Amino acid sequence: MQTLASQRGIAGPGAFQPSVRRPFQPQAPQVHVVSAPRATMCRCARPFEDPVAHLDRSMDAPATPLHHGNSNAYDTGAMDQLDHGLQNYYSNKRDHALSLDSIDSQLSFGPGAKINGLPGHSSHSTSPSQAGPASSGGPDPKYKTVMLKVSGEALQGKQGFGIDPEVLQAVASEVARAVQHGVSMAIVVGGGNYFRGAEAVKGIKGLERTTADYVGMLATVMNALCLQSALEGLGVETRVQTAIEMREVAEPYIRRRAISHLKAGRVVIFGAGTGNPFFTTDTAAALRAAEMNAEVFLKATKVDGVYDCDPVKYPHKARRYDRLSYRQVSMDSLSVMDETAITLCKENNIPVIVFNIMEQGNILKAALGEPVGTVVCEYADAEAPDAGASTGAQAAMHWLLLRKVAAQPAVQAGGWAQQRVRG
Repeated sequence: MQTLASQRGIAGPGAFQPSVRRPFQPQAPQVHVVSAPRATMCRCARPFEDPVAHLDRSMDAPATPLHHGNSNAYDTGAMDQLDHGLQNYYSNKRDHALSLDSIDSQLSFGPGAKINGLPGHSSHSTSPSQAGPASSGGPDPKYKTVMLKVSGEALQGKQGFGIDPEVLQAVASEVARAVQHGVSMAIVVGGGNYFRGAEAVKGIKGLERTTADYVGMLATVMNALCLQSALEGLGVETRVQTAIEMREVAEPYIRRRAISHLKAGRVVIFGAGTGNPFFTTDTAAALRAAEMNAEVFLKATKVDGVYDCDPVKYPHKARRYDRLSYRQVSMDSLSVMDETAITLCKENNIPVIVFNIMEQGNILKAALGEPVGTVVCEYADAEAPDAGASTGAQAAMHWLLLRKVAAQPAVQAGGWAQQRVRG
């Protein structure tokens, strides 16, 4: 009779003998240098490619073992190459510290890609530090980074309300032309074509000024989105950033991201003003100009400059200024923009150019430094409308100043004489 152990194929009493542990014998690992497929490599330029691919960029190279046969002798040359490749890889990663935005920029400027869909760009790859708007090969612009303020009234055209499609298309074409010449464009759009908070408070009973200003901020976002669509229809990459978060339709305002977009050649449109009530879009534009390190503030309006009086009401009397100083704007109470915006431009030494956006080519002319509209800057030799003569307000100020200076020595002398007599 067979035992249970024999039925299971286990021989007799020796079936449960413990296994004998064998001594560990280390074996050389099978390390291969292979070519990584292009689909799995880093999508950036060559300094950031995979270290293994750095050693062997040939797609058809066979795998090469780092040791030969059963010997423990490793190929020191291949190991040195691998170590060198790893050091270069992590050194480049550390030095450049790529972010998502810069990787996106690398992809946008890769071989064979077009920048903003505009002609005249070389197909060579560009690093984030060198990336910028395409240049058409014309004259270099005087101002590389520009803040453009487009009023809502200018966008409404002859309709009187909303957006005139012809005006919107014309503005987008002018901006695209400036970008094509290598100008980095940041834009702030007003909302007066839809809603004005300061005026609505007077007409709507119970409406607070803060609420009215927030409604006006939403109006600026509407204009910003429309302008973005018009620019992208012309092949210009555009981003909209809002001071009030609306993540479904626009990016939140982040200064460093906005600067990254500008360096990548994209147009950035800022909506919702400063995000705070009681501040105009002119102030928002001056603030963003300082934050973006803009070299000039272009204020696009329906008139061709700054006048000493309303040119619509007094067409024969009004005279246009060619040049003004910040101080003269404040002293003469000229309606260039509000005091806060002028102060921001003055403190950051940002010249302001007021011009008519309806005239073709004015944006590019202003960026190139050609005479357009009225220039407001820090220069003391700003000219008045009548070729150097002072206005009435300035003449009165000069006369009072002269009287004060002339009277001061007499008063001092009289006081000194009285003190001598009393002594």
